[in-house]
This record gives sequence, C-alpha cells and structure tokens, in this order.
Amino acid sequence: MGYYIHEKKIPFLGCLKDLNIEIQTVYPRTSYIADKFVSSLHLTSEKSAFLKIVISLLLSDYVKEDIELKGLLIAHGESTASSIQSVVNRLCETYVFEAIDMPINTALENIITEARMFIHHQANPDGLTLLVDMGSLSKLYSSIKNALQGDLLIVDNLTTSIALDIGLKIKNRVPFKTIAENSLSKNIKLKPSILKASQKQKTSLFLVCPAWAYRKKLKIS
Repeated sequence: MGYYIHEKKIPFLGCLKDLNIEIQTVYPRTSYIADKFVSSLHLTSEKSAFLKIVISLLLSDYVKEDIELKGLLIAHGESTASSIQSVVNRLCETYVFEAIDMPINTALENIITEARMFIHHQANPDGLTLLVDMGSLSKLYSSIKNALQGDLLIVDNLTTSIALDIGLKIKNRVPFKTIAENSLSKNIKLKPSILKASQKQKTSLFLVCPAWAYRKKLKIS
C-alpha cells in the first residue's frame, strides 16, 4: 500500500512512522502511553503505527506534557504497583506515574528491561522518582543506573499515600530537590553501602529507606 506524489511512491507505513516521530516529539508522555498499549496488541506494523497515532491524539488533551520529572512505581505482586498507579494518577487527574508489577514468577531481568525502556523513552532527562517496595532496591538500582540521566530519588517504601504525596508535587512541578528533601524529612533513612555508579557526570542521589535511622544526601559520579 502506498501513495503516489509526483510519480514517486511514498510507502504508507513510512508516512505513519514519520508522523509518529513528530507526535512523539510534541507529545512524548502521551506517545509513551499509546506505544505501551499498542505493543500489547501484537498487531502488524502498519496497524500498530496507525493506532498509535489515533490513541496519542485522543489522549493528548488528558496528559500533562509540561511535567518535568519522571515517576516510576515497582512492586512485587500481580498488580500492586498498577493498583497504586491507578489510584494516584486518577487523583492527580493526569498521567504522573508509570507502574511495573513483579509477579512471583517474573524474572528480575524482565523488570529491569521494562525499567530501562521506560527511562529510555522519556524525552526529558530531568529527575527520576523511583518508588519501590522493600527488597527490590539494590539489584534494580545497580542494573539501571547507567541508563539514568539527571537526579534520582529512590523511595524504598511504596505506599499509596507516599506515592500520592510525591505525585501531586510532580504534577504541580515542585522542584526535584524540594521533593527529595521533603521525602527525607518525613522518613528516617539511608543505606549508603549500595550506592555505586559509573556515570560520567555527578548526579544527586536521594535514597529514602525508612528501615534505617539516619539520613544523608550523597554525590555519586
């Protein structure tokens, strides 16, 4: 299938891909949501590209593209992270957090791949707020650290109330440093022994772990 313009055939799929690139540039957050949904349908390339355009345009009025920070929830269970995400995003009235569920039989490598894919597809390199449940922090951080740009806030105590508190701040474009320091002040924290990185530029890392009785701000490079 294709169009003919000035005697030259223009593949329809190529046009769709070009349009998707334009949409992704203008609506990166919306485009990510549409892409994740369409990918789960296992359609042909042409149908996937067309459907992604349609969904992106339909969702564009409901997703705030001026949100600078990235939010990601990761938790053990069939739908723990997704359930919290659903509640928080609904109360925030926009898409703030992405969620990755970790069923018992899911390989950690698959979760890491999803997390890295989420980070890779975000247009804005500014701070990432990562909320996880207890037990998944060390391996996850050590595996995704090289994909990160900008500042990082890790909260190793995922609950609906904490996610909502941070989500509303992200929606209202509260500066990353303010969100991190506020989280530090509300939770007794920090386990510096797991913090190892090989990033070229220094990044501010705030780690919130309520199980430990002290807090600190670290610089990693």
